[in-house]
Amino acid sequence: MPAATQLKLDFKPKYVAVCHIDSTSSSIPKTVGYRVIGGLYNVEAGKIDQVVWYETKTADDEKAILAEMGTLGTKLYGLLFAQGGEG
Repeated sequence: MPAATQLKLDFKPKYVAVCHIDSTSSSIPKTVGYRVIGGLYNVEAGKIDQVVWYETKTADDEKAILAEMGTLGTKLYGLLFAQGGEG
């Protein structure tokens, strides 16, 4: 698999959204657990200004997991900006 390529922008963003997902245990049969950690990286200050995280479970099925991954952006946006982040 090739290494990531550098993203070239015509502008310098003030913030970049960052996200990490890792697996957690699940005591419910036929489910998988995962933890999502998201934040806002302040490019100007060179630091992460805000972090949120949550844990959840979903069916242990490829289609269910992919469908759940498709909701992460909206979910993290709601959590980050509910805390008073900039829009």
